Amino acid sequence: MLITIPIAGYVSADRDPPGPVMNSGRDYLQTRFKIDRPLDPNALTLTPDLSSKYVYQDQFVHFLRKKAPGAQLMFSLDNEPELWDSTHKEIHPQPATYTEVLAKDVAYAKAVKEVDPTAPVTGPVSYGWDGYLSLQNAPDSAEYGNFLDWWMRQVSAADAKAGAKLINDLDLHWYPEATGDGHRIIDAGVSPGEAAAREQAPRSLWDASYVEKSWITQWTTDGKGIDLIPRLQAEIAANNPGMNLDFSEWDYGATDDISGGIATADVLGVFGRYGVHAADFWEMSGSNAYAYGAFAVFRNYDGHGAAFGDTEVQASTTDNLTTSVYASTDAASPSRVVIVAINKSRGPTMATIELKGAVATHASVYTLTNAAPRPRPGSGLTASVPNQFSYLMPAQSVSVIVPRR
Repeated sequence: MLITIPIAGYVSADRDPPGPVMNSGRDYLQTRFKIDRPLDPNALTLTPDLSSKYVYQDQFVHFLRKKAPGAQLMFSLDNEPELWDSTHKEIHPQPATYTEVLAKDVAYAKAVKEVDPTAPVTGPVSYGWDGYLSLQNAPDSAEYGNFLDWWMRQVSAADAKAGAKLINDLDLHWYPEATGDGHRIIDAGVSPGEAAAREQAPRSLWDASYVEKSWITQWTTDGKGIDLIPRLQAEIAANNPGMNLDFSEWDYGATDDISGGIATADVLGVFGRYGVHAADFWEMSGSNAYAYGAFAVFRNYDGHGAAFGDTEVQASTTDNLTTSVYASTDAASPSRVVIVAINKSRGPTMATIELKGAVATHASVYTLTNAAPRPRPGSGLTASVPNQFSYLMPAQSVSVIVPRR
């Protein structure tokens, strides 16, 4: 589980009365909030002093560890600090600065590690592109330059001083800014242009040759592709080698439509291929039926727990524009191959599937299409020649292909 450690300065002291807390008088910070601190000067306890004006995050970690000793926990250092002056203006009315965020990140990371040295800690949990570049034009951004580069260098220095890894993962949010038919793709729109832009948008995660239509490519990349994951991994290598990369919020929109299912499946494949350490889908709206259908493609494609393997193997397509492909084997069964093939075209597409290093004469097929938001069994395939299959991919589809002897 990913647990948020609040670091902005205050935490809520109550639930009532409802409504804006600033209506509770000029001293609302004293009456409606507790002061947040990383370390309690007193001993760790499961019975904190409820009358205290302070809340300590090392006590929170201690509580979780005692109440759920077997849980696998990660701790994120708050959420979207570059937006605190708008999302949390009651407690942080001024824009956050580089130095403030760094100081708090390091202090609270130390507090977590004091209690649970093995727990992964993630930061800075930036909301998006402008956060990555300048912490949303923070007051000290001109002095220190690119925020993520500066932050990772300073964290690396703090690690060296502490003699231990304080912050393990670079934790970011990614809601694409790409547009189609004049609309940002993360909404629920499914016009032809928006759906097509949504299905192409995962290429901005890895394909330097792909230039999406967005303010990012128009104003900040000199018209070049975003190439997000390789770009971030290069920054990690240069500034804090060994740091993991996480996307703790992401969503590509229209999650109740096949275009959202296609984009979600493609993103999951990209995350696996490029070694993203952890990622968390954030529900924006609707039932998210097709988004969860895309998860089922990798985790439960037959409805009985059959899943993509734990080891990705090389898979390539001759047409990155209209198709994507991912393939795996499994440590427990190395000869078992699972292929995920995506057709972004509005019409059926004939594919020739060639296996190397495996022997198969038949293949089972499951498809996610606009007919239903879960993968359904399709017609099986028979090899035309050894280890080679011809497969007519349905229009707008995600297919799971499982070769066998």
